[in-house]
Amino acid sequence: MRAVEGYHHDTSRLRLFYVLMFDAIGPREDLRTRFAQLHTHLRDLCEHWIGAGQQDGEIRADVAPRAIVTILIAALGGIAYQALIDPDLDLDPLYRDLDALAIDGLRMR
Repeated sequence: MRAVEGYHHDTSRLRLFYVLMFDAIGPREDLRTRFAQLHTHLRDLCEHWIGAGQQDGEIRADVAPRAIVTILIAALGGIAYQALIDPDLDLDPLYRDLDALAIDGLRMR
């Protein structure tokens, strides 16, 4: 999650990404396909990390890796979107608390 924080310093690329992503839910099949592939790739990549953590005994076995990464990607995307429309939004507590939620929620007990 910390890797995403850096994108908020140069919002021009992030803004373009969101313009294209929201356009992908319209009639542009080419954009929809590309963004679907991108999100599938992100879920595949992150799902592997969750699965590896489960095998190592660091992450609870009762969570579904695909569901968890989908939730985290959605949360990060939502934070980025809100930051674009509200540049005064304080991102530090959002990322800190999302990080804590993820760690506390996934950690073996």
